[in-house]
Amino acid sequence: MNQSIALAPPDLIDLLVDRIREIVKDMRLEIPIDDGSGVRTVTPEVWPFDVPPISIDGAETRVPFVVVRLGGTEDGKGNEGEDIAVDIIAGIYADEYETINEAKPLEGWRIPIAVIWRIRLALIQNGILGAFSMVEGSAKWTPQATQPDPFWLAALQTVWKGPPVPQTELGLSDRTQFYS
Repeated sequence: MNQSIALAPPDLIDLLVDRIREIVKDMRLEIPIDDGSGVRTVTPEVWPFDVPPISIDGAETRVPFVVVRLGGTEDGKGNEGEDIAVDIIAGIYADEYETINEAKPLEGWRIPIAVIWRIRLALIQNGILGAFSMVEGSAKWTPQATQPDPFWLAALQTVWKGPPVPQTELGLSDRTQFYS
């Protein structure tokens, strides 16, 4: 993607997906092998908007994932651009996670929190992506406490300042009228 023309919220999602893939590419997380013979080391997969359909009984369901999706927008004041809310969700299907950690039952929650924490720290250190900048103090994370085991999730809510979009960018003529 050419960052010089990234202006709309979907462009921000694309930039974030690319950036988060860089952030987590060296994470090595241990996940049980389906037959119980040990563990395999994986890196979280990063997806825009949602995780592709996967079967519950497939090995890939326990691959840690990160989903980046829009939370909505709010008009900026004057020529400041829009505030764009983005939710970053990390998760894992960890039905057999406890088989490699028998002394620590229900420890699957650690994986998504570790992933979210790394993403949060990296975005706080460098919160500029193309024409977008993360609003200072907007990175709030939380574990998702009301989820059924073996699904474990953590979420990071961020707010980004988008560039002001002139009417000509929207294809509006000078004669276009707006009614409230």
